[in-house]
Amino acid sequence: MRPGSGHPEPGRGTGQHVPRPRCVPRLRHAVDVAVEFLPTGERRTLRADVLVLATGYRPRDLSTLLGESAELCPRDDGDALRVGRDHRVETVPEVTAGTYLQGGTEHTHGLTSTLLSTTSVRAEEIHRSLLKGRTRA
Repeated sequence: MRPGSGHPEPGRGTGQHVPRPRCVPRLRHAVDVAVEFLPTGERRTLRADVLVLATGYRPRDLSTLLGESAELCPRDDGDALRVGRDHRVETVPEVTAGTYLQGGTEHTHGLTSTLLSTTSVRAEEIHRSLLKGRTRA
């Protein structure tokens, strides 16, 4: 923390929520992000390795994305797609291809399915499922 400011020192991997970036000049190996702290109007510059801007998440009906193939996917009692623990959309037995979801599974995997911080865990689960389903020719 910077003494007396209540804010972490810039460039210290703060992971803080920055509500209003003002200016982001690109440097060779970093970015300087000029930000405004909305409650006080204080402006300062943070140096960071990367900048992630997240816009939020709204669940969608995945049938739109699946198109006609959605008819080959069983539904649960709430009319949501059935999704396995490995994030694979369940399908009728005749379908051999897999469709995996990164998010959109809150109804089967809980609230954490929408969190960016669990992306690597989901990716590993999907990776293992893909390898398990491989057959040697």
